[in-house]
Amino acid sequence: MSIQTIVDRLKNPKYTGTNRCLKCTYVNVAIASVGGGIIAFYGTLLHAGLAFVVALCVIYFWGYLIPGTPRITKQYFPASLYSVFHHTRGNESQQGFEGVFDVEQVIVQNNIASLEEEDLQLDPAFRNDWSNKITSMSFEDAAYGLESFPNIKTELTFRNTGGKFCARHLGEQLAVWESKEACIAHFAGMEVLPSHLQTEDQYTLEEQYQLVGSLRLFTPICPCGGGITEKIETIESCCDIRETLVLNCSDCGAQLFEMQDPP
Repeated sequence: MSIQTIVDRLKNPKYTGTNRCLKCTYVNVAIASVGGGIIAFYGTLLHAGLAFVVALCVIYFWGYLIPGTPRITKQYFPASLYSVFHHTRGNESQQGFEGVFDVEQVIVQNNIASLEEEDLQLDPAFRNDWSNKITSMSFEDAAYGLESFPNIKTELTFRNTGGKFCARHLGEQLAVWESKEACIAHFAGMEVLPSHLQTEDQYTLEEQYQLVGSLRLFTPICPCGGGITEKIETIESCCDIRETLVLNCSDCGAQLFEMQDPP
């Protein structure tokens, strides 16, 4: 068992990893700093330093310092202050690959999806090609797809942490998916996307990655061949309780997509 595996098991996944609220973390570190300063004033620097290190370890492994913080923030924060801490998670698989173009416009212009009564609907031909590629692609092929990006200089590492499937590069978190199956579906989409781009514009790998990431809401099938079920779940974070749209495989149960506050 590796040290990283032991560390991951000690963490509280509900409030750490991809579920960590950075604003709350900063506040808790500030509280720990004030506490350390008070101890240093009335005691010794050694005791203050030890107390601060212990506090940082608690925040790192548990997500917050003061017991009951999630319950307190949900029930007793004034609305004005609560809005400061209110946080959202976007499409985490897009992390590090943000583009500068209108994704919806590109998708519609290339007939990959169409707008019907203000809702996007996936083109049947693209859906069929994407489905076939999802069920035929291996994880090794998906990993190779990510490693082919020009900014990837060394081999990537993949692991499950905090209930998510993460890709790391040079010690830094590069991208996060809901599961290994979601990662495969993402890169399967990238394989079929170029043949459906009808414009003369040339899109980089990063831009293609972002385009498919925006289409993952329409993931048609699981890599295991199972169908997709859609449901609304109530997800609790350290600050609030929010409705989340979740796509799961009806056969293996893998989560393929998650979106907070669906329209």
